Amino acid sequence: MQVLLNSKRKSTSGWQIWNIILDFTGGALSILQLIGDSIAQARAEELGNGWTGIVGNPAKLGLGLVSIFFDIIFIVQHYVLYHENVEVPLSHYGYEEFASEDEIGYDAPLFSTGRIMI
Repeated sequence: MQVLLNSKRKSTSGWQIWNIILDFTGGALSILQLIGDSIAQARAEELGNGWTGIVGNPAKLGLGLVSIFFDIIFIVQHYVLYHENVEVPLSHYGYEEFASEDEIGYDAPLFSTGRIMI
């Protein structure tokens, strides 16, 4: 849903890319762990084929691959497709004009009862 929303708005403003980067790292390390376990199992059993460790846990493999797939889409959207579209409509915050993310700042509280000061 977020991929479609970003595409419709032609922007990735409103969320931090660091969450995506951390999720990508977790998915990649999960897949690497499966590969490492598979190699270790093949060496322990003296088998030439070590695929049983990778495909032996389909849930972990599937979650890792799906996570990496969507993370790559988000990273491409953020850094390639929509990297220049950083305007945030202030009508969302009760204003009628536009301001860049630099003018709004990142130190504002997430849940604020007051107005955003520019």
